[in-house]
Amino acid sequence: MAKKVNNCEKQKDKESRPASGPNWGFWVVMGIIVILLPIGLQRLMTWGWLSNTPGGSNDGWLGFWGSYLGIPIAIGGVYWQSIKERELTKEEAVVQARPHLDFSIQYNIEAGNYVYHSSNTIMIDDYRGFFYKLRNISQNPALDILFCIYVKGEDKPQNILSIQGIEDESILIAPSLEKNQVVSKIDIFFRTSRDEYGSIKSVMHDESIISLPARNYGKEPHRLFDEAVQMFDGHNRENKGSLINIWNQYQTYFNADMVKSYDNLSKKLYKADEDSKEIERKLELSKQDKQVSGDTEKQ
Repeated sequence: MAKKVNNCEKQKDKESRPASGPNWGFWVVMGIIVILLPIGLQRLMTWGWLSNTPGGSNDGWLGFWGSYLGIPIAIGGVYWQSIKERELTKEEAVVQARPHLDFSIQYNIEAGNYVYHSSNTIMIDDYRGFFYKLRNISQNPALDILFCIYVKGEDKPQNILSIQGIEDESILIAPSLEKNQVVSKIDIFFRTSRDEYGSIKSVMHDESIISLPARNYGKEPHRLFDEAVQMFDGHNRENKGSLINIWNQYQTYFNADMVKSYDNLSKKLYKADEDSKEIERKLELSKQDKQVSGDTEKQ
């Protein structure tokens, strides 16, 4: 992650330099030359053997100035147009380099899936019966991805996963959170191959329902990306000696046997959840029965 911070600092230095624009000193000098050259020529025509045409006629000078000034104006117009076309081409190249990221929920897991997670194993306590799915459906790579997970009641992300990049593929993400923490929103920051920064923000409803993500590019996503990098590095420095709290970066490839194990785990989690709901229902009914019995005795 330190390498990523250094890359960000280099990008900041690059952006802090003044933008290259027209060389005004050059154009001022050229303007002076354009004006002084005809004046000098007129003076020269009154000197020595050139004095046969002292200064030239008014009609002659009028025609000369019309032709003479038309040349730099035409050249300046062509130069200005070339600058505009170059800027437009550059902007189009930046836009065309943007990946198309899609964010959703996946409730099952298939052989061949890659799962990114912070814990050194995808622990049973972390598994919530589903995965977050991040997909790039274009061949433009999304680089240095930061997947920031927020929970209710907290302003800062409670888990950040760093993903080197994805191109024309999809990955699954398993959050490393405490079981009682409820995911409230997810922010995704990334860099394009043209060093443009983008973000995807999505609000969660009941943890597993995602609102339509909002996509942005420009300076604000870059600033938020840098903030996420600082939070990631700061968290790992504070928890350097902890095997549980540190945000490690792991990638697990699921083969057929692992898929079968997690399918069984999903069924157990579902059954445990249903059993828990049944116990709660029976406790509530028992509580109501006791209340009714107490009211009857009082009467």
